Amino acid sequence: MEYKKLTAKEYLRTIKIIHIAIVVGAIMMAMVMLTMHYSGDVVNVDGVSNIQFLIIDIVIVISLFFAGNFLFNKSMQKIHLLTELKAKTSAYITAFIIRIALLEGGVISSFILFVITGDLIIIGLGTLVLIYMIILFPSLDRICREMKLNPSEIMTLKNSNEIVAEIKQTK
Repeated sequence: MEYKKLTAKEYLRTIKIIHIAIVVGAIMMAMVMLTMHYSGDVVNVDGVSNIQFLIIDIVIVISLFFAGNFLFNKSMQKIHLLTELKAKTSAYITAFIIRIALLEGGVISSFILFVITGDLIIIGLGTLVLIYMIILFPSLDRICREMKLNPSEIMTLKNSNEIVAEIKQTK
């Protein structure tokens, strides 16, 4: 298995691109769902009330929110025990992707259920999660703080030409 070595600059660019891609994907999905709803392409589900769909959405969103944060925090606990910066950064990008992807699942479920129900509370819940996803933008300061890096590791990450991560490559 091959590994690609990433400089600090490449690492930060990679994690930011991943974040932006997932957020933009969620926004595009939301736009498609809104277009479907307002164009009249609504799915009618007889015998099920909006409150039932609202409860389902709340359960899905809260479950995915807590699962994402739980898994991220468990990963951070493991990262804090690591001594090598390359191991920390590689583990961090994985934890970050899992967290943001689970949040995206909550956004998508909210907008799908909005198409079914037209309930603005459901779309509001999805929008709140989307805003939270945007807030989680992986800045250098956030990454350093979440990984609890020491001052020398922070300086290494700030040096854009320093190799800071090794990512598995698939062919």
